[in-house]
Amino acid sequence: MGGWKRIRQISHLLMARSRIALGYPARMNTADRKVLEEQILPALARDPTVTSLVFVGCDWYTMDYERLLPGVTVHTLDPDPRRCRYGAARHSLLALQDMETVFAPASLDAIVCNGVYGWGLDTRADCEQAFRACAACLRPGGWFVLGWNNVPRRDPAPLASVALDGFVARPFPAVGTALLEVIDSTDRHTYAFYRRA
Repeated sequence: MGGWKRIRQISHLLMARSRIALGYPARMNTADRKVLEEQILPALARDPTVTSLVFVGCDWYTMDYERLLPGVTVHTLDPDPRRCRYGAARHSLLALQDMETVFAPASLDAIVCNGVYGWGLDTRADCEQAFRACAACLRPGGWFVLGWNNVPRRDPAPLASVALDGFVARPFPAVGTALLEVIDSTDRHTYAFYRRA
C-alpha cells in the first residue's frame, strides 16, 4: 500500500511540473481548492495593502501559488524537507509555531494557513502557539486566513475553544463573510478570516 501511495505522489508531481512547464496551472480539482485559488488568493493579490504573504503547508498542488499572487512577495513554510520542492522561491523549513525565528514582528501583510489545522497542528497547545506566532508576525490590519476540514477526526480542538488573541473575525471582501463553509466539500472544508487587531 505504501508503495502505491509513493507512486501516486510521484505521478502527481510529474504531472504538476509538466503542466506548469507548459504554462498550465497544477491544481487539485476540489471545491475548497477552487475557492482558495479562484477567490481568496486573487483577492489578496488585488489588495494594494498586501505586499508580503506567507502560505503555510506545501504539496504538489501548491507549486504555482506564487504565480497566483503577482506583485506579492510570497514565502512558504513547511517543516517536512520532502515538501521544499513544492514551496515558493522563499521557502523556510519550519513549523508555523516557529515562524518568529524567520519573520520580524509586524512584518507580514497576510498569512494563509490552509489544511494545517488538523494536519500538523494537532493539539490546542500547538494551535495556540502557532496562532500567537502569526499574530506577532502580522502587521496591524493584516489578514489571517485559516482553512480546515471541519470534521471530528480533523478538528484538533474546537476552534471556538482555541485562543486567537490579537485577531478579530472580519468578513473577507471576496466571499462576503468571516466564516465560509464550502458546501460541495465532503470534509466540510471551512475558511475563517481574521484581521490582526
